Amino acid sequence: EFEKLVKVLGGTVKDGTINAEVNGEPIASKKLEGKLAVAGADSKAIAALKGEATSKDAFKKLIGAQGDTVTDKAKLSIIINFDAIRPELEQGVDTAIEAMEMNLPMDPETAAPLTQFFRYMGETFTTDTKSVVLGLGMDSLGISLDAVAQFNADSKLSKATATPGKSTGLLRKLPNIPYLAAFALDMSSPELRSFAEEFIKEAGKASKAAQSMAEAQGMPVKKDGPAIDAAAEFRKMFENVDGAATIIGVSPAGLMGGLLTRSVTFTSGKDSAKVLSGIKRTMDDMKDRDMADVTYTENAVEVTGGKADSYEMKLKDDGENAMAARIAAMIYGASGGPTGYIYKVDGGVIQTYAKASDLLEASIKASGGEGGFGGEKVTAGVAEKLPAGRVAEIYIGVKGLLESAAPMAAMALPNYRLDVPDNLPPIALSLSPKDGSIQATIYAPTKTVKVLADVAKQVQGAMGGGAEEDDEAAPGDKPGEPGAKKPGDAPAKKKPKF
Repeated sequence: EFEKLVKVLGGTVKDGTINAEVNGEPIASKKLEGKLAVAGADSKAIAALKGEATSKDAFKKLIGAQGDTVTDKAKLSIIINFDAIRPELEQGVDTAIEAMEMNLPMDPETAAPLTQFFRYMGETFTTDTKSVVLGLGMDSLGISLDAVAQFNADSKLSKATATPGKSTGLLRKLPNIPYLAAFALDMSSPELRSFAEEFIKEAGKASKAAQSMAEAQGMPVKKDGPAIDAAAEFRKMFENVDGAATIIGVSPAGLMGGLLTRSVTFTSGKDSAKVLSGIKRTMDDMKDRDMADVTYTENAVEVTGGKADSYEMKLKDDGENAMAARIAAMIYGASGGPTGYIYKVDGGVIQTYAKASDLLEASIKASGGEGGFGGEKVTAGVAEKLPAGRVAEIYIGVKGLLESAAPMAAMALPNYRLDVPDNLPPIALSLSPKDGSIQATIYAPTKTVKVLADVAKQVQGAMGGGAEEDDEAAPGDKPGEPGAKKPGDAPAKKKPKF
């Protein structure tokens, strides 16, 4: 194959290295041991490579274990060496910040927290990152897109991504019901919590600068109530919480009649009583800040093995947004705010967003290991395609979304029709930290992609981009044929293509 490459490039070979031109630019290529070959613009660097073992070991060290796994399975992979491009990246961060400072409608001193936040993000990633691997994979079930960032040893991001996550265990505490989306976040790692708190602290400073900018532009800014310290709120929220998982179930009323009426959250913590106290404290804070009217009733209903509390939160309309009540109804249904049951179990607290006893019972069983999310074959098959040790994961229930949106689609799109397969798998996304690196993965099953492509085709056709009339003549169009049109006859109707 290497000999064929020589002929295609029309180059010269010296000491096993091809020197040629591609689109007028010099390029060098060299065969390594096994089935590897290397190519690049730096002919000296290419010629210096002496075999598979040397280059392979260097690459493995550069990209780490997760990056190595991605390159092994990928049909196409790209490796970016940050040591080589770091000066350009640092210059890019400086240039972007300078442009921001020049274009923000406020003086540099007021804008400083905002620009410092973007500098903090840019410099942290640029300084801490050793390499990035991008991979495109395909298998019998679907397509995967992977991105792995390997961080420099002892860096801030390396410490934050040292420990594998446990979000999968949190998801299994949710009931296995038809869903629009299910997601989980594991915050049990002290290093990750520390970095998250620092990030939120910097973001909090930036939000104050953004508020000042909004005021300068004459936008309405609500200032009622005490100022919120984002970092302190984060510490308070996760003081006794290790993570959480939520499933947004398919609502009988569809997307517009209460999005969260079949939804459940499982909040994880070693001490369930303290987790519950934190949830109640959050409700009390909203009441104290005059953001909602809250009613909380302990031991309100009998359930399997005990009694559950109930709660009702009516979000207050500040009078500045006429759409607030409509949006609340779309999200929470007729209650106009979060309303449901709360129940303590071993290792956490279950919270429903509607007073549905069947949903609560199913959630209690799932928390004990019976009928939990991901137990059925379709979702489990997609989960197996994701890397292990996930700290965060999301499953998008395409079947639930399409069926819930079908009534609206039928009204908006002429001739809309779509048969959604019963076993349509979800699209999944995940984040997996390990040994100072993090892998982001998107997995899209081929079957699901085809169904979405069919929907897109119908939408395009309804908007005039794909429902063109058949160019072939209809029967009877030619004079003398049976059924030929006579003067004054209406034009023959032609069928759309979908």
